[in-house]
Amino acid sequence: MTHDRGPVRGEPPPGPFLMPAFLWPAALDTCDMGLYVIAKAEVREVIREANRDRATIFLTSHDAGDIESIARRAVVIDRRRIVFDDKVSNLRRQWLTDKVVDLRSEEEVRPPDIPGVVVEKASRYGLRLRFSTLEVPVRQVVGYLLEPYLEEG
Repeated sequence: MTHDRGPVRGEPPPGPFLMPAFLWPAALDTCDMGLYVIAKAEVREVIREANRDRATIFLTSHDAGDIESIARRAVVIDRRRIVFDDKVSNLRRQWLTDKVVDLRSEEEVRPPDIPGVVVEKASRYGLRLRFSTLEVPVRQVVGYLLEPYLEEG
């Protein structure tokens, strides 16, 4: 059974998938699971351990951190079509290029004047920035934000 957002939880995915020797479905970002940070880290470790034992994990997550910390290979399915099937490192370079940085400070902050960085929100003590890693290196944005806090010499 499906609904507007895809298959119902627990239902096998549509399409011609080969069944591996061991299939372990895992959903780390399901909102009703209510996993805390520590519990989520423990679940990630259990999945990594099973993966070291050559188990096949069918992980559904919208959290890129989950995928990067657990998997070496990723398959992205959009509207029942496989749109990506490659190494996680290539997923990062090809798909995970838009970044949002939220900064809250006890001291006043000033928006950066870096071409390619969009200031979405700015207040006296906070910023929300959006940029693409294809245009601006993360190191440049983080370096700018940390500069006032780094001691010289």
